[in-house]
Amino acid sequence: MSFSVFWIITQVAGLASPYIGGWLLENRQAEGLRLVLFLIAAADGIKAAIYTRFLKETLKPVKEKRRFSILSIFNPLVETFKTLKWIPRSLLGFCALSAINGFSWAMISPFITLYAFDVILLSPVEWGLIHTIEMGVILFLRIPGGWITDRYSKRQLILISSIGNLGFFIAFIFSRSFLHVLLAIVAKRAILTLTDPAWPTLQADLTPREQRGKVSSLLTVLGAPFGFAGAIVGGYLYGLLPVLLFWAFVPFNILAFFVTYLFVHEPKKPAE
Repeated sequence: MSFSVFWIITQVAGLASPYIGGWLLENRQAEGLRLVLFLIAAADGIKAAIYTRFLKETLKPVKEKRRFSILSIFNPLVETFKTLKWIPRSLLGFCALSAINGFSWAMISPFITLYAFDVILLSPVEWGLIHTIEMGVILFLRIPGGWITDRYSKRQLILISSIGNLGFFIAFIFSRSFLHVLLAIVAKRAILTLTDPAWPTLQADLTPREQRGKVSSLLTVLGAPFGFAGAIVGGYLYGLLPVLLFWAFVPFNILAFFVTYLFVHEPKKPAE
């Protein structure tokens, strides 16, 4: 719930940004894009100044001197992979999901916008308006999503999330107008916003506090090489036939559902 409230506060200011970006791109083209990039650079400069002035370090300085060895830079990676020796079956399921999702989402994510423009023939303004409405749905449902996660089965919520993704991509494949895409994205976002908090919450419940950083790093490391391969495959499939890429995503979505159903289970008591 705390993360949900924090996320809403930080995102309210950007509610209209997708529509504004689409309008600039459609009406000012390259000039509009340059303006957006300039504004992003200026915002990053302001953020850096605020971080420098107000952020405080929480780590205590290390007093003892340590010898540096070039091999020592690999120690964290070795320690991270050592966690595979003890993690429970449900976390092994998360490891498998990291590999599956790392490949499939890297395969499809860069091409969703291209498909909307090239195949469905949406304009930048229409695409921006869809994402503005999507952001509004997220803001409206983010806190209820945190409330639901705190009270209901996180495993069941993750399964519902997987079904929501599958339904969205099938609907997206058959979409032929602004309204079709809008309805598909709003339905998907409503489902995912209500269920997404279950992922990190269940992962934390399964992992002892002192190991949570290592497990989180392990899941990221496992997903990275599969994501590298997925991006290449996605570009190749989109070049062959754009719709083929989206149909190729469906089996991975189904596989992720069954991995979650068979291997991921909630602990009787959250890890401490």
